[in-house]
Amino acid sequence: MRSFLHLMGEKRAPEAMAGSSFLLGIPVFFDTLFYLMIPLARALAVQTKKNYVLYVLAIVAGGAMTHSLVPPTPGPLVVAGELGVDLGRMIVGGLLVGLVGMSGAFAYARWFNAHHPIEMRSEQNEKANRFAKLAETPDEDLPGLFASLAPILIPVLLIAGKSVLVQLIPPGEENGSLLFDGLMVLGDKNLALTLGALLALRQLMRSRVIAKPDLGQTVKDSLQSAGVIILITGMGGAFGGILQQTSLGLEVSAFASQQELGPIAILILAYFTTSVIRIAQGSATVAMVTSIGIVGGLMSSGLGIHPVYLALIIGCGAKPIPWMNDSGFWVVGKLSGFTEGETFKTFSLVIALQGICGGIAVLALAYFVPDFLF
Repeated sequence: MRSFLHLMGEKRAPEAMAGSSFLLGIPVFFDTLFYLMIPLARALAVQTKKNYVLYVLAIVAGGAMTHSLVPPTPGPLVVAGELGVDLGRMIVGGLLVGLVGMSGAFAYARWFNAHHPIEMRSEQNEKANRFAKLAETPDEDLPGLFASLAPILIPVLLIAGKSVLVQLIPPGEENGSLLFDGLMVLGDKNLALTLGALLALRQLMRSRVIAKPDLGQTVKDSLQSAGVIILITGMGGAFGGILQQTSLGLEVSAFASQQELGPIAILILAYFTTSVIRIAQGSATVAMVTSIGIVGGLMSSGLGIHPVYLALIIGCGAKPIPWMNDSGFWVVGKLSGFTEGETFKTFSLVIALQGICGGIAVLALAYFVPDFLF
């Protein structure tokens, strides 16, 4: 975040907040990301004496979009696996669509800040105070930009690089190529993510911010958070499996076939199916994984377009419309000091616009580039 601010300057601080949140949203659940970034938004608002709501919504606009579109975040990772979509394509497509969704949401954030500014309030909880102290750490005690980004970027580059290399090297010509064999091994999603975790652990061990005796507790807390994520994803998959047993997926597939729905209409159907599930139970990840059990059967009838678009439209459909059954609604509202009404007008609408703008981008790509970019 500090590197973004140094690069872009104070006048572009909202863009720096959105950009850094966009990258951090790839490996980090949104609630945790917001806990980490909100002290920086408060500090910037105090320093500039304006734009508090813009700083808050910049975090939401950036961080929440990649959460539903870019592996290795659990939702898109599971969706891509169930649909047989190559992770490299999912990452590239998710980043492209995510940038469109973030831009649309950020434009609304600027408009809202200009016409309905909200002053910073004093509410904050114990966890936010802990992150506020971390935000005040001197630069010399923090790792450099490359070291900070390496645990995120290296797995993404390895997975995407494997996918691109497979397309560039003709079948039968890869034997004996050290580059090909090495990237095939390192580009495996499980190994690439393990390397990212090891890099993050190495940075933690070398950090001067966390005392050595506290390392074990820090790792323990991280594993506890990961366990909750695995539980959420697993329960969503189980719910999707139950729906498959009820033949709901077959009914949706039969409906699409009887109505002779084209590829674009099928994508729209998948979008609204996922949105209904999101509104009903609150979790974007559960909505995505559950939606696979309903619309995944459309793959068997043939989409006529690359299946990555179905995975991406499910991710976009998981955005509208967060409300009081979504934990993120309360995290953003309480830590920002917003009332419930203000949270609806800010957080809920920004997330909904992400899904709408991203969905339009997916439909446009599917129409003009049905076989995807590579």
